[in-house]
Amino acid sequence: MAARNADGLPLSRDELVDNLLALVIAGYETTAGTLAWTLERITRHPDLLRRLQVEARSGDSDDLRAATLAEVQRTRPIVQQTLRRAMAPFPLGDYLIDEGQTIVVDARSIHDDAANHERPGDFDPDRYVGSRVDPSTWIPFGGGLRRCIGASFAQAEMDIVLREVLRGVDLAPTTARREPTRFRGVTYSPGRGGEIEVIRHSSPDGG
Repeated sequence: MAARNADGLPLSRDELVDNLLALVIAGYETTAGTLAWTLERITRHPDLLRRLQVEARSGDSDDLRAATLAEVQRTRPIVQQTLRRAMAPFPLGDYLIDEGQTIVVDARSIHDDAANHERPGDFDPDRYVGSRVDPSTWIPFGGGLRRCIGASFAQAEMDIVLREVLRGVDLAPTTARREPTRFRGVTYSPGRGGEIEVIRHSSPDGG
């Protein structure tokens, strides 16, 4: 609110609103939506849920948890399309993109491409255990120079929250059908909000 531009002038009302809106959508809703999808996904995969609980409560590793978050973001990207405007002509495959043209980068299409991911329709966090994601084929945060500036912070937030949930409560696996995707104007979230059942509270060591 107290920021000043290069000329020493305060931000205009429109600039303040734009910045606050960006914080709410990019800094809160995306992270909350991904966590909702994560809980929705892991309760439908009982063996994965058990392994995640053991990992979180032992505190020995975070490999499976990180891989699970990566796979959730591959299969359920919160922001599915990103728009870019060409600043200069450039070739793209068999096409020549002219200056000023708008390009839609579709994360879901890239994530679902069998050329990029083996068995793309499967929810399989083990594909990322012990390996790094390819920034050209895994783009829930966008890519290139304009990749989300808060990506690392968001990943850390989600890891901490998921770890504490897995340590603090027992989640009930379910055979319910997966939740549909609901478009919320900018982001895509679980249609029923990522409903889960908590069996009981437990101590951090699982006792």
